[in-house]
Amino acid sequence: MRFEFKQFGLEHGESAMKIGFDSVLLGSWADAQMGESVLDIGAGCGILGFMLTQKSANLRLTSLEKDPLAAQECNRNGAQMPWSINHEVVCADFKEFAGNVLDKFDVLISNPPYFEANGQIEGKEREQARQQSGLSLEDLFRGAAQLAHHNSVFFLVFPSHSSAEVRQAGRTFGWWCESEIEVKNKSTKPPKRTLWKWVRNPCELRFSVLLVNDESGGKSMEYRKLVDPFLL
Repeated sequence: MRFEFKQFGLEHGESAMKIGFDSVLLGSWADAQMGESVLDIGAGCGILGFMLTQKSANLRLTSLEKDPLAAQECNRNGAQMPWSINHEVVCADFKEFAGNVLDKFDVLISNPPYFEANGQIEGKEREQARQQSGLSLEDLFRGAAQLAHHNSVFFLVFPSHSSAEVRQAGRTFGWWCESEIEVKNKSTKPPKRTLWKWVRNPCELRFSVLLVNDESGGKSMEYRKLVDPFLL
């Protein structure tokens, strides 16, 4: 199973977390230009880290993935990038990794598996990934804090219905929200996803809304501009 972008392609048949809307959106929005080292938490096939390497040359990318088959697939994908990247795949549990690794990362990014608000699971493979990860929001923010320095940034996508829990977890572990973007399919619909940028120092929150579709039902200009460097 292969997904083709404009400048590269990825195999994602071995990864429980298949390439989808959330990862494409987060990878298109996140910015690593101010950093040199990137940690992709729960990397799967590696999409988020590879999207960042397209934007910024000379990044040191660490793809952290617990599942051995997905980690192997991520490693193969990295070897096939059309540009040279400094890439390491680590097959490990995030909580153990965060508690034992002394390295600090400039940029952390994650699209963690999660349950839907209506109790449904987005596919059996996503359910398996969620159960296998055993990673709560508290675990995620705690571990990110352990792996961050005072200028680190942490990019995250999560369902909007859990925004209160996300904010609380971030504050608990010393993160400040710099950007919060609610993603709506239509202006009349409630948001389904929220993009977050967290930093380690006090800052003023920038809140905005991204409309995926315009009033005619087509993709909005803002959305098309965001994903245009990647999607065919």
